[in-house]
Amino acid sequence: METPNDTQTNTIVEIAPDGDLILIVGPEEAKLHVDSMMLRAASKLFSAMFGPNWKEGRDLLNGDRLTEIPLPEDNAAAMKIICSVIHHQRSEVPRTLAAGDVLAVAVAADKYDCVEALELASDRWLRPSGDEAGNLMLLTAAAYLFQNAQAFKELTKALILDYKDPYLTLSCKEVESAMPWKVFCLLEEQRGSARLRVADILMAGLSKNPATLISPSTVITIRNNNRFRVLVKIAPEAREMVCEAENPPPHADGPDCSNFECPITKRAIVPLK
Repeated sequence: METPNDTQTNTIVEIAPDGDLILIVGPEEAKLHVDSMMLRAASKLFSAMFGPNWKEGRDLLNGDRLTEIPLPEDNAAAMKIICSVIHHQRSEVPRTLAAGDVLAVAVAADKYDCVEALELASDRWLRPSGDEAGNLMLLTAAAYLFQNAQAFKELTKALILDYKDPYLTLSCKEVESAMPWKVFCLLEEQRGSARLRVADILMAGLSKNPATLISPSTVITIRNNNRFRVLVKIAPEAREMVCEAENPPPHADGPDCSNFECPITKRAIVPLK
């Protein structure tokens, strides 16, 4: 995400050329020319700030020149995107953003209570472009702040099905400040519950025959010794899960099934190396 004033510190980004307000954002003091009425309509916090009870609002009412308001703690690039969305400057709004940038925008939108104004734009940004777990967690935190239940559901589903390590390894300062710890605990609980359910289904099938196909989309891999594993691929997502147990299921010491081919899927069931 580029800084709005990459070249000159005094450059003004003209988001609303006829506006009455200059936002001076971040430590780099990026200057965004905006319209206070548009910001008030989109943000409850700006609506109060620019009202008659705040100094900024009185300056706007009494001033005969552009009013400058410093926002030194905010992310300049994120505020530029938010202001562009609010002012309907579609050409200035990126269709895709890196996961960290999406979270930065979400943090600023939550701070200024303008999440609703960014609903359509954020819906595009929250679609994951890859399976990198760190990015999925950043987008999950952003979806939490954007109050996008559907995106939050899809992102946490991907984390539960695709990520095997502790979720705390994906934690960072930005995520922790945006999302409560309870979410990490619930993710661990849901993943553990899903693994147990899959293991129960597989054990039920293996108790009848070690080469039994649980469903047309499931492939089982068995090792005939005192430990066994089951590899499951669940269509259509082709998710994989490995279940282990200390004791083999009934019939696990039976005939070698290394050359067994399922009559339904035509997929070979081979021993682990």
